[in-house]
Amino acid sequence: MTAEVTDDGDIDKVEISTDGETYTRIYGNRLYTHNITLSNLDELPEKIYIRATDKSENVKTLSPTIS
Repeated sequence: MTAEVTDDGDIDKVEISTDGETYTRIYGNRLYTHNITLSNLDELPEKIYIRATDKSENVKTLSPTIS
């Protein structure tokens, strides 16, 4: 999965989750790429959650639908 993250200021961190509760930090510079292993899950998630936090601690979470 690749996500483009932009902000008027600086991005502090980007995280990804398959349940919306437990997040894993991913690294990049505007483009963030993370390999997700779905084979170890009992059920495929309906959504993947991407959460971005800027240096001012503003948080935005997106949940693109998996199809």
